[in-house]
Amino acid sequence: MLAWARQHLPPGAFIRGSGTTTTPTARADTIDIGLGPVTLLFTATATPTGSAVRADAQMVWVPRKSAGELIPATVTSVDIAVQRGSRAAAVRRVLGAAAARRLAAVVNATPVLDDTGERSCPADLGGTDSLVFRARGAEYDVTVAASGCGGESLRGPAGSGHWTYGQATDAAALRALGLPEDYGNHF
Repeated sequence: MLAWARQHLPPGAFIRGSGTTTTPTARADTIDIGLGPVTLLFTATATPTGSAVRADAQMVWVPRKSAGELIPATVTSVDIAVQRGSRAAAVRRVLGAAAARRLAAVVNATPVLDDTGERSCPADLGGTDSLVFRARGAEYDVTVAASGCGGESLRGPAGSGHWTYGQATDAAALRALGLPEDYGNHF
């Protein structure tokens, strides 16, 4: 079965693993085929009259951000505070509409965290960024974990949103302030 699977993989697929299970009454061969976020699992076993094959598809579903979790394109300013503890001076500035809209686009594009397992992250040095976007009388507070695995949380007029994953917002905030990419990440 493994040889057949290797010869008939869909484009972009790869074999993550394979194995054999033996019980007193049956033997089953399993192949785990990865295709992006989808896993196809094939199990085959002998039966008295031939073979039986079972195919299972598994996928992790990660919700999209709701409209209430997006910062509107009508933002007029953003207050940024970059804090790195004792490793660097805190930096605070208010930026105008154009810079605020660029940063809002980065925050809106940050993917929702798919809490599907273990991650290996760089050292968590404890820095944070605080961004307060203002738009038509509303505020959108974004707190960014600036080291480790990164990520951010958003609180807007509709309440709290999903935790997101990645370092994109921190990098964009540092660029907007004219700070180096590794600001405050030295001991």
